[in-house]
Amino acid sequence: QPFICSIIGKDDEGELFQRLLNENNLSSWGVLDNADRVTTVKTRVIGNNQQLLRVDNERTDPINSLTEFALVERVKEIALKEKIDAIIFEDYNKGVLTEGAIRSIIDFANDNGIISTVDPKKDNFFSYSGVTLFKPNLKELKEGVGKDFEMTEQDLFLEAVDELKVKVNPKFTFITLSEHGVYMNEGDQHHFIPAHLRSIADVSGAGDTVISVATLCLTCNLSAKNIAEIANLAGGLVCEKIGVTTVDKEQLMSEVLAL
Repeated sequence: QPFICSIIGKDDEGELFQRLLNENNLSSWGVLDNADRVTTVKTRVIGNNQQLLRVDNERTDPINSLTEFALVERVKEIALKEKIDAIIFEDYNKGVLTEGAIRSIIDFANDNGIISTVDPKKDNFFSYSGVTLFKPNLKELKEGVGKDFEMTEQDLFLEAVDELKVKVNPKFTFITLSEHGVYMNEGDQHHFIPAHLRSIADVSGAGDTVISVATLCLTCNLSAKNIAEIANLAGGLVCEKIGVTTVDKEQLMSEVLAL
């Protein structure tokens, strides 16, 4: 059962978002409205079954300290009352996930034995120290550690991973490598999982799918290698569909069983 926690504006788009949550039986408990913000709207322009461009209407400056406090307290309230197993940070540098909010929530999760995972972006890249699973893509890894290399230079890639681990200290380091598949590290264990041959239609939402499925696998105490394999499959499946779509549970299960 997912609980979305975020900030929306007191506007027509915010009302629409709340209505969509209700229509889909999703809780709006964690969604706070704020007159100082606008509700983010992404408009995707698609032609010939391909996304040509995206137009975003949003505010990306950091939320103020009062809003940050209210959001963190709401996350804690939901986590404790609903006995939440895991918290996923979807960081897109939109101003909601401030450094203070990140630190407060990770500390709270660790104190209460709650798994925490993150799909990070550049601005707060090293703010997630102590998170359970850290999942950048290859571009974000390079930007974060300030190194450039090709995947054929595996020693340079592993050096970048080691530098990341020193600064963030996650239990799991999970890196998506696009056409090269995914990489998973736990302690001294390294797993390179190759990409599956797919007919790619649209990569929108693939990273979100990977982090959510990986987190679900973590809550089920699967091995690092199995987490990477299943999340890799899920990310590939949604790329076969146009637009932002959910992964089909039965289709994913059939592919997992065929591994």
